[in-house]
Amino acid sequence: CDRNRRTAFFNFLDNGVGILESIKLRWGASLLQTAGLKDNTDLLRDVLEGKIGSRTGLSYRGNGLPEIYKRFQRGQISRLIIIANNVYADLESNVFRLLPIPFRGTFFHWEISYDKHYSDADDED
Repeated sequence: CDRNRRTAFFNFLDNGVGILESIKLRWGASLLQTAGLKDNTDLLRDVLEGKIGSRTGLSYRGNGLPEIYKRFQRGQISRLIIIANNVYADLESNVFRLLPIPFRGTFFHWEISYDKHYSDADDED
């Protein structure tokens, strides 16, 4: 926490296979990726937007990342950075790029400003 800025910083590391290795692509998306028309930056965007769900097919799974993204869009969190497999995404700068060396797992960084979070808390869930 930075008391002067009234901001808390969060980092989360998951040493699993990474977001992009754990999703199940539909036939069409898989074909687009194989043809080189979509890459993992596009897939991560689709996951964040809720276009690609959990590979389990269970309705209560696969909602976490889209919910994090919604909270970022609402301004409840800022400086959202995700590194997953071979993708680096800085959502605040809208920079999505492929990494030359894949990262095994997933890393998240985000910040919460006390003033922003609690001024909007009554308006949103």
